Amino acid sequence: YVVALVSGFDPCGDPSTGTLTPIANPTTTSYNHTGWGALAPGFYAYAVKAVYTSGESEWVYSNVVAHKRDAEVTVNVTLCNGESPEGAEVSLIGAECPNLQLFDITNADGTVVFDSVIYGRYELTVFKVGYNAITMSVTISGNAVYDLVLTEKEYMPRNLYVDAQTSIATWDEPIIFALDIETFEGTTFPPVGWQATTDGAGWERGDDGGSSYFPIPTGDGFYAYVNDDLDSGNDGSVDYLITPLIDLRESADFVLTFDHFFTMQFGEEAYVEYSLDGGTTWDILQSMSAVSAWTTETVDLSAFSGPGGNSAIWFAFHYNDNGEWAAGWAVDNVSITNGPAVVLGYYVYLDGAFVAQKGINDRTHRYRDLQYGQTYTAGVAALYSCGISDPIEYTWTSGYLYPPRNLGDEYIYGTNEIPMMWNPPMTEAGPVMSFNRSTYVAAETSVSALEGNASTATFNGSRVLWDILYGFEMDGPSGLTGLAGGESDGEFIYAPVWSSNNIAKFNPDGTFVETFTIPGVSGLRDLAFDGTYMYGAAAATTVWKMDFTNQTLISTISAPVAVRAIAYDADANGFWANNWSTDLTLFDMSGAILDVIAGPPSIYGLAWDGATVDGPFLWLFEGTTSGGGCWVSQWDIATGGPTGVQHSVSDDFGSAGIAGGLYFNGDIVSGKWTLGGTMQGAGDVAFGYDQGENTVGPPTGGDVPDGLLAFKLYQDGAEIAEVPYEGQDVDEWITYVINPIDPGTYLYDVSALYDLTVFGFPGEIGESAWEGTDTVHVVWGFPIPFFEGWEQGTFDFNTWTTSSSNWSINPVV
Repeated sequence: YVVALVSGFDPCGDPSTGTLTPIANPTTTSYNHTGWGALAPGFYAYAVKAVYTSGESEWVYSNVVAHKRDAEVTVNVTLCNGESPEGAEVSLIGAECPNLQLFDITNADGTVVFDSVIYGRYELTVFKVGYNAITMSVTISGNAVYDLVLTEKEYMPRNLYVDAQTSIATWDEPIIFALDIETFEGTTFPPVGWQATTDGAGWERGDDGGSSYFPIPTGDGFYAYVNDDLDSGNDGSVDYLITPLIDLRESADFVLTFDHFFTMQFGEEAYVEYSLDGGTTWDILQSMSAVSAWTTETVDLSAFSGPGGNSAIWFAFHYNDNGEWAAGWAVDNVSITNGPAVVLGYYVYLDGAFVAQKGINDRTHRYRDLQYGQTYTAGVAALYSCGISDPIEYTWTSGYLYPPRNLGDEYIYGTNEIPMMWNPPMTEAGPVMSFNRSTYVAAETSVSALEGNASTATFNGSRVLWDILYGFEMDGPSGLTGLAGGESDGEFIYAPVWSSNNIAKFNPDGTFVETFTIPGVSGLRDLAFDGTYMYGAAAATTVWKMDFTNQTLISTISAPVAVRAIAYDADANGFWANNWSTDLTLFDMSGAILDVIAGPPSIYGLAWDGATVDGPFLWLFEGTTSGGGCWVSQWDIATGGPTGVQHSVSDDFGSAGIAGGLYFNGDIVSGKWTLGGTMQGAGDVAFGYDQGENTVGPPTGGDVPDGLLAFKLYQDGAEIAEVPYEGQDVDEWITYVINPIDPGTYLYDVSALYDLTVFGFPGEIGESAWEGTDTVHVVWGFPIPFFEGWEQGTFDFNTWTTSSSNWSINPVV
């Protein structure tokens, strides 16, 4: 045989076009090329021909081999939420010759190694069910390591709506979907990713696709349809409308939902079918029955769903006219969904600016002080453990006019008149615009292959939430341990030692100022600040009122409960307090109980928040057991329960930490509302989180709005009076007496009428939303049939009156 080395050819072409260099004449059918290692980097092949006494055969060529032109590529996959990366699919697809296709699946350590990747351009893709895939172009020219962070899918909220008259926004929770709803409103048909196949006219898109014998009812816009009635010769037997490829592994119980209209009146048939081979073959999933109007259908896909379900399945709407001159089928609003996605809360926006954060179950928000006649865009994004979704938006023209306030009555039992009363409308502060949504956009990931020795290219899939305004250990600088409480007067940060009388004082930048004591005070836990004085206790009923500037004890308050956690409530001029998991109790400066919130978790610190929209709220510092982490949670004072908004402090400052003192301050960081506190352990950390800009502050009172003309009073939904506005101030009462009125139960509401000239609509009158409802039970007189038997022996029992003293009751029976 003659063995030749082949070089100088296109590695994606035919090696026979290369240069042959004979290198050996073996007499066996194998040969070891010892000179391979010394060859220059490149692509090579080998050729062999047989030598006979009568001549030589043709050359036979080997496969193409890369020499010194391959690398080891390592892909490390982690998940943003800390879950196991096992099962992530990693592919490396060549974008140029030799067009390698490499694939592997991660194990529990999340690492895949491709040990021989020929140099060139590739598309690197990492995918895991339930997470956003990462796809990028990479150039491999040496060993490379890619560290990739997969972020969870962030489904958007749904059905955002704002009532123009009340400025109240409502929305629905996000749901998991494998196929987002297709409404066929887009002008492209079939929609991107969809297919329509037929042997006749086939599927079309329209909003008026009906005909005489197939009159499609008006829907909610455009829809997809087949109209076999339009052509007697149409072959409508294989009209398929096919979805994009669907992956059903994310959830166990997906459902196909769609609206349709199908009369079945001329022998035709309609099916929902599925294919596992890209449409080569189809199986029937559900046969459709006739309907007389647009009807919503659901098809259970659980047999194909879940971790062991189908990663590639197609669904189709198959219309078959069975060779008849038939009618047709119309389909709309197609989606494949499961239950609600797991969210941590919601961010609410107005014209792109953040205005509020909502809890998991709070899906309503009232925008404040919107201008009548102005157009606004509301937005709501869902908050997830690794980031936020894109916002759903709704644009509307405001019809908001300030409504009356405090509708009530002074009905007196036994009378036939109702004195109604209410206060005039009052302006209020507008929305607190904390930050633009762009603040929270996840960092873009970038990558470059690293030549030579393996290095790391990091992909940051993180988000910026709860910006850390400050965070520093206090033990080292102060020389103290056991710093437990926390409070700020807007200039300094204070942390008392729970087991002594020492109090540490810091600047917000972490600079230690001093340690001081207050005579008569020892064992302080959490602290509260009323703008002048500090308050705290030693897990006992004595609350000390202290001057931290002059370092003196002012007085004491006898609390109705043992006080460990404490927060000053500016609205009540009192304190919320508890001890571990005892009831949260609000008491005034004299110690009298004003309110109670029962059943809180075990906490160490409390903070009152009067700045956040829709408050006031309490912040609780939970996590009082070593090793269990610690976090702050928001509680609604009005409802007495958690809103669902919370944030892990130990994730930010060390898992060894437990809860300590807590405070909410608008001065310590200029222009910011700060939720700060002390995390015990891990060096006793002072921390502060950004809670929005302190430019507007909490909603406050205002004046009677301009343009107020009168009020409309409604009884059981019907107008009964128009009451003129006569210049009353915001705290004065407007009254109207309903007289006479029959006994019964009545519902009352009141609205305000405005001259819209002040809003740029001269000559027009506008009406606000209703204030109410006030329910009045009118009770007077006696119901018919009425009976008097004089058994009580008195005229007074049934309120008889006599014109003279001649009337008497006979006492003899």
